[in-house]
Amino acid sequence: ATWTCEIETSTRTEYSDEVCEHSGDALSINCDDGLVIVIQAAAYGVYSNDNTCGLTYGGDCLAESSLEVMHGLCDGEYSCSVEADNDVFGDPCVGTVKYLTATWTCEIETSTRTEYSDEVCEHSGDALSINCDDGLVIVIQAAAYGVYSNDNTCGLTYGGDCLAESSLEVMHGLCDGEYSCSVEADNDVFGDPCVGTVKYLTATWTCEIEFQSSCPQDYPYVYYNGDYCCASDTEKVYTPQGELCDSGSIGFDSLCCKDDAFQQCSDSPCSDYIDSGLLSLNKPTSSSSLGWDGTNEGAVNGNTAGSFTDGQCSHS
Repeated sequence: ATWTCEIETSTRTEYSDEVCEHSGDALSINCDDGLVIVIQAAAYGVYSNDNTCGLTYGGDCLAESSLEVMHGLCDGEYSCSVEADNDVFGDPCVGTVKYLTATWTCEIETSTRTEYSDEVCEHSGDALSINCDDGLVIVIQAAAYGVYSNDNTCGLTYGGDCLAESSLEVMHGLCDGEYSCSVEADNDVFGDPCVGTVKYLTATWTCEIEFQSSCPQDYPYVYYNGDYCCASDTEKVYTPQGELCDSGSIGFDSLCCKDDAFQQCSDSPCSDYIDSGLLSLNKPTSSSSLGWDGTNEGAVNGNTAGSFTDGQCSHS
């Protein structure tokens, strides 16, 4: 994993655009005055009837790679141009015309970003521990679990493709927005990309000033890694997504919202709805989809209300 510590920009202006597949156009982003692009949200598929392409939402059709691809193509650039194309994002629903939406900010380029990296070996008994001081929070920049190079401290030899596709997503979910996190190099965490082979975990991160908006009161429950807000606290059932869409309690890493009653987070990543009166107390809030016992039921959804609800522990 790789991360940086950055200065907060209080005057962030968000921009959004949309482009249709097969239109011959690309989604073009430009930042002026020496500012660089920071992608806040992205989606490729057909996931709403509210689009300029005249496409009708007919069920789940959303490329999981959407945000990661846009981050990779545009973050830190002065401009970028991305086509709404299956060759770029993969095809989440074969035979269906899709569209691409993105939301971004233009921010000051920080030439003094400090990135930190570390590595830990599977079966070593150690975990990859990340800590940010002075009230800064972790932002994972890169992560990989497997054996993908001979250049490692574990003495492992690269023998072919062995890289867990979930590496970055898992590290984002476990560490982003936290003051500290500890992650084991383990198949139970990332899945096993090459059975019988000892692997290692690397990560790069930054420590940044905390900035988090909350979901609106009518859609109070955050999901899809902070990019969307759901009106219900329950997932809908969509078998291909497994336990992330199985009618359980909705969490930060859930991928489906009951009755598709959702809206996009205005400033991703969002947290669950926070009463503005509580925010005036100026206490930190945080959320997690996994609890101290490794289950959703043990999850902590931090707030200052001091109340306890089913499946959550609220605290100040």
